[in-house]
Amino acid sequence: MATAACITQPPDEVAARPPARVPNFDPTLGVAVERETVGEPTHRLVTVGDSLAHGFQNGAIFNTHLSYPALIARELGVYAASGTPATSASAGCR
Repeated sequence: MATAACITQPPDEVAARPPARVPNFDPTLGVAVERETVGEPTHRLVTVGDSLAHGFQNGAIFNTHLSYPALIARELGVYAASGTPATSASAGCR
């Protein structure tokens, strides 16, 4: 029974690239920003998405409580105050 040869170097047709840069984890990107801190922040959850983020399924906006923004709001404990539109009943042409 023959064993497969161990390949230690990539083939010549594979171009080696330099390693990826180290990510910058500083949220200010080194820029000092003056800001006023008056009162308590609102802590709003803002999500951006498409129709699936809104709860679109089966050709209609349906079960918005299962959309990913609603799931995140529920886990953060802000679902009741989030103002999420509740659409769970079917309403259409009959």
